[in-house]
Amino acid sequence: MDIMEVKKQIALFNEGDNILHEEFGPGKIISKGKTVVDADFNGETKKLNLDVLVKSGKIQKND
Repeated sequence: MDIMEVKKQIALFNEGDNILHEEFGPGKIISKGKTVVDADFNGETKKLNLDVLVKSGKIQKND
């Protein structure tokens, strides 16, 4: 995946979105910076680097 495609994919993630993380399971984005999000997974907040996760395919939107 080239850098432009990664940026496009990152832009699709927004505050309030439901997500599915390969390790943590389903969660919800509670805040978003440029490439880092805070996500809630069953009451536990995790700080996630979308750049790394999108490139590796370990995160997806879970609509």
